[in-house]
Amino acid sequence: MGIRGRLIEGVFEGMSFLKKLFGGSSSAEEKTAPVVHEGYEIIACPQAEGGQFRLCGKISKEIDGALKEHSLVRADMFSNEEEAVSATLHKAKHLIDEQGEQIFG
Repeated sequence: MGIRGRLIEGVFEGMSFLKKLFGGSSSAEEKTAPVVHEGYEIIACPQAEGGQFRLCGKISKEIDGALKEHSLVRADMFSNEEEAVSATLHKAKHLIDEQGEQIFG
Protein backbone atom coordinates (compact mmCIF):
# COMPACT_ATOMS: atom_id res chain seq x y z
CA MET A 1 0.00 0.00 0.00
CA GLY A 2 1.39 3.39 -0.97
CA ILE A 3 1.65 6.53 1.14
CA ARG A 4 -1.68 7.77 -0.17
CA GLY A 5 -3.47 4.54 0.79
CA ARG A 6 -1.99 4.58 4.31
CA LEU A 7 -2.93 8.24 4.72
CA ILE A 8 -6.54 7.61 3.69
CA GLU A 9 -6.70 4.54 5.94
CA GLY A 10 -5.38 6.64 8.85
CA VAL A 11 -8.01 9.32 8.28
CA PHE A 12 -10.82 6.74 8.46
CA GLU A 13 -9.34 5.18 11.61
CA GLY A 14 -9.12 8.64 13.19
CA MET A 15 -12.73 9.40 12.29
CA SER A 16 -13.82 6.12 13.87
CA PHE A 17 -11.92 6.98 17.04
CA LEU A 18 -13.53 10.43 17.20
CA LYS A 19 -17.01 8.98 16.71
CA LYS A 20 -16.45 6.60 19.62
CA LEU A 21 -14.94 9.34 21.76
CA PHE A 22 -17.78 11.80 21.23
CA GLY A 23 -20.62 9.28 21.18
CA GLY A 24 -21.33 9.33 17.45
CA SER A 25 -23.39 6.49 16.10
CA SER A 26 -22.00 3.79 13.88
CA SER A 27 -23.55 3.02 10.53
CA ALA A 28 -27.20 2.06 10.30
CA GLU A 29 -26.42 -1.47 9.22
CA GLU A 30 -24.49 -2.04 12.45
CA LYS A 31 -27.39 -0.85 14.62
CA THR A 32 -30.25 -3.18 13.73
CA ALA A 33 -31.08 -5.91 11.30
CA PRO A 34 -33.27 -4.75 8.41
CA VAL A 35 -37.03 -5.23 8.79
CA VAL A 36 -39.12 -5.72 5.65
CA HIS A 37 -42.59 -4.17 5.54
CA GLU A 38 -44.76 -4.20 2.38
CA GLY A 39 -41.63 -4.65 0.23
CA TYR A 40 -39.73 -1.77 1.88
CA GLU A 41 -36.60 -2.32 3.96
CA ILE A 42 -36.43 -0.42 7.24
CA ILE A 43 -33.25 0.02 9.24
CA ALA A 44 -33.45 1.73 12.62
CA CYS A 45 -30.32 3.64 13.66
CA PRO A 46 -31.10 5.68 16.78
CA GLN A 47 -28.70 8.56 17.40
CA ALA A 48 -27.25 8.96 20.89
CA GLU A 49 -27.69 12.53 22.12
CA GLY A 50 -27.19 13.80 25.63
CA GLY A 51 -27.83 10.46 27.32
CA GLN A 52 -30.94 9.80 25.24
CA PHE A 53 -31.65 8.36 21.79
CA ARG A 54 -33.22 10.22 18.87
CA LEU A 55 -35.64 8.42 16.54
CA CYS A 56 -33.70 7.84 13.32
CA GLY A 57 -33.85 5.32 10.50
CA LYS A 58 -33.69 4.60 6.81
CA ILE A 59 -36.43 3.32 4.49
CA SER A 60 -35.38 1.87 1.15
CA LYS A 61 -36.91 0.05 -1.79
CA GLU A 62 -35.76 -0.95 -5.25
CA ILE A 63 -37.98 0.68 -7.87
CA ASP A 64 -37.42 0.07 -11.58
CA GLY A 65 -33.92 -1.23 -10.88
CA ALA A 66 -32.87 1.80 -8.82
CA LEU A 67 -32.49 1.79 -5.04
CA LYS A 68 -34.51 4.62 -3.50
CA GLU A 69 -33.84 5.74 0.09
CA HIS A 70 -35.60 7.99 2.56
CA SER A 71 -33.98 9.17 5.80
CA LEU A 72 -36.28 9.27 8.77
CA VAL A 73 -35.17 11.60 11.59
CA ARG A 74 -37.60 12.94 14.15
CA ALA A 75 -37.37 15.10 17.27
CA ASP A 76 -38.66 12.22 19.43
CA MET A 77 -36.17 11.27 22.18
CA PHE A 78 -36.12 8.04 24.23
CA SER A 79 -34.35 7.01 27.41
CA ASN A 80 -32.96 3.82 25.91
CA GLU A 81 -31.94 2.50 22.51
CA GLU A 82 -34.48 -0.33 22.41
CA GLU A 83 -37.40 2.10 22.78
CA ALA A 84 -35.96 4.28 20.02
CA VAL A 85 -35.61 1.28 17.68
CA SER A 86 -39.17 0.15 18.38
CA ALA A 87 -40.56 3.65 17.80
CA THR A 88 -38.53 4.05 14.60
CA LEU A 89 -39.90 0.81 13.16
CA HIS A 90 -43.45 1.77 14.14
CA LYS A 91 -43.14 5.28 12.65
CA ALA A 92 -41.53 3.95 9.44
CA LYS A 93 -44.28 1.35 8.92
CA HIS A 94 -46.93 4.02 9.46
CA LEU A 95 -45.21 6.31 6.94
CA ILE A 96 -45.01 3.50 4.36
CA ASP A 97 -48.68 2.60 4.85
CA GLU A 98 -49.70 6.23 4.60
CA GLN A 99 -47.53 7.48 1.70
CA GLY A 100 -46.14 4.46 -0.14
CA GLU A 101 -43.61 5.29 -2.85
CA GLN A 102 -44.39 9.01 -2.49
CA ILE A 103 -41.92 9.14 0.43
CA PHE A 104 -39.11 9.06 -2.14
CA GLY A 105 -40.17 12.39 -3.64
